[in-house]
Amino acid sequence: MRIDKIQIRIWFSHLSVEIRHLLRLNIPSRPWHIALVASVCMAIPVFAGAYCGRMDYALLVCMGTLVIYICQKQHWCIVCRV
Repeated sequence: MRIDKIQIRIWFSHLSVEIRHLLRLNIPSRPWHIALVASVCMAIPVFAGAYCGRMDYALLVCMGTLVIYICQKQHWCIVCRV
């Protein structure tokens, strides 16, 4: 199978567009402290699990705390009673 120069140019043009989209910085719509609180909610159970030697429980609790934290920001959680 022979690849033409035109196909290579098309591929590189698509690649440059994708790289431009990946490297574009947008103005965030959320306050900065949301990311900080989410990282603390994820880190505390991991450190506690590492201290106790049960990383399996720590990762489970870590995912649970993030779901609860995100769920508090949504209106549908009141109906679900999570």
